[in-house]
Amino acid sequence: MRRAALVLVAVAALVSGGDLLHKAVALHGPDAVPLHERSAGYALVLAAAVVWAAALLAARSPVLAAAGGVVAGGALANATSLALWAGVPDPLFSNGLGVAFNLADVAALAGGLVLVPLAVLALAVRRGHDLRRPVTLP
Repeated sequence: MRRAALVLVAVAALVSGGDLLHKAVALHGPDAVPLHERSAGYALVLAAAVVWAAALLAARSPVLAAAGGVVAGGALANATSLALWAGVPDPLFSNGLGVAFNLADVAALAGGLVLVPLAVLALAVRRGHDLRRPVTLP
């Protein structure tokens, strides 16, 4: 589980660091970047995402931990944004969809909806026999 934890922390740090750097550069650029206020409920969802990603460590899979790290990194970056700025900066725009978003949003959604399910599927294929055993935590 230690190796998986290191993978989760490293990936989360890379994702959140990259997002926060992108936001900071965008905020000091020539174009205006919208700051979107978030509710206390949003902060609770971010905390739940981090806890859920950490719970993936019970599988002791570095691949699943990496996917969880993407989710946790996105959630941590947006939570940190709330602490640093008056709202969450959204420097990316989709004119077609009419939405503004940031790299952390993409990471959290892609991680939770694509990467984690793919990692679970890979884990089931590689270690399907382990899925029938009870999980024991140290």
